[in-house]
Amino acid sequence: MAAFLSAEWFDRLDSALTTITIGEPGEPGLSLGQVINDCPQGSVRYTIRIGAGRPGELLRDSVQFAQVTLVEGYPSALSVHEGASVAELLSSGQIKVRGDANVLLRASKELAALSHALGALQS
Repeated sequence: MAAFLSAEWFDRLDSALTTITIGEPGEPGLSLGQVINDCPQGSVRYTIRIGAGRPGELLRDSVQFAQVTLVEGYPSALSVHEGASVAELLSSGQIKVRGDANVLLRASKELAALSHALGALQS
C-alpha cells in the first residue's frame, strides 16, 4: 500500500479516478478541493473532478477551480484515509468547508463513486 499523500499514492488516485465515468455530459459534476495542513511535507492541495460524463481527474497542487473545498489538518485527513467518519469530523469542526456546501448535497452519485475509488487505494 502506498503511503498516504506520497507521490505513489497520488499516482494511484489519479489512475483510479480516470477509470470513473459517471453522469451525463452537460451535468455539473463535482470539483472537490482538499487542503491538508501540517503534513510532514507541508501543506498539500489538490482537486478531484468527477462526473459530467467525463473520466475523473486529479489536479495536483491547486484548489483554484474547486466548487467546494475541505480544509483539515493532517491527523484528520489521515483518520479519514483510515476509515473515520467524515460526518463526525465535520460536526466536531476538524474539517472545515469552503465554498458552496450545497454542491456536496447535490453530488451523491459522484461522492459514492469517489468513495469507491478511495477505498480501492487501501488495498
